[in-house]
Parts: sequence; structure tokens; C-alpha cells
Amino acid sequence: MPELGEDITLWGREHDGKFRLCSAYRAAADWLKDESEEEDRIDAGHDWKQIWTWSGPNRIRHFLWLAFHNRLMTNSERKRMKLCTDDKCDVCKLTPETAKHIIRECPEAKKVWQQLEIVDTPLTRGLNFAC
Repeated sequence: MPELGEDITLWGREHDGKFRLCSAYRAAADWLKDESEEEDRIDAGHDWKQIWTWSGPNRIRHFLWLAFHNRLMTNSERKRMKLCTDDKCDVCKLTPETAKHIIRECPEAKKVWQQLEIVDTPLTRGLNFAC
């Protein structure tokens, strides 16, 4: 209906309709909490189809799927594929860069979670990655 105006994309989790990483994270954390009342359900048997039914942005769903299936192109993956010789994290230089490390174990990642005031949730602890 042209009389209603042009279609626009809005993020329903913010009062102004703009997308923000913090609200997307909280939406994902709420979704995980709702989907699994017990942390025991968040394991290798988790129904990965639920990632695709989450109503958040597609790029975040895709990232979550890649992370949980250990398909992010980390330095550990590059080394395994013989694309590089060093698997250490480029940021902290302390340990091998795995999906788990870059998302929640790297000291710099922990700083981001603290700045977002998201420290102890199912996305920052207790999730088992494919690795």
C-alpha cells in the first residue's frame, strides 16, 4: 500500500528502533534462558534449529551457528588448515585463538562483557562449543 509510506527496518528491542549489539545480546541471552530452564540442556544435544527460529538479526543467528559448530575462522582453525603457523590469539597473545576463547575467555572479550554489564549469563558461561 503506497499510501502507508516506504517500508523501513526497525529493531524492536530498542525504544528508538535502532539496532544495538547490547540489546541483541540481551535478546539472545533471554532466548537461551527461555529455551533451557536448566543449564544441562545447553550441551551437545542442543537443538541447533532453535538458533534459526530466533527472531533476531540474521547475521547474529549465522554467527551463533558458526560459533557453536566451531566454524569461525580462528587462528586455531587456520593453523589446523595449514594457512598459518601460529595459533595464538592476536589480541592477548596468551593462548590459542578458538571460538570459545575469542567469545568469552580472552581478557579483552571479558572487558567487553563487563562494559555491556553482562557478566554471568548462559552466553558467557556454561555453553559447550563443538570443540
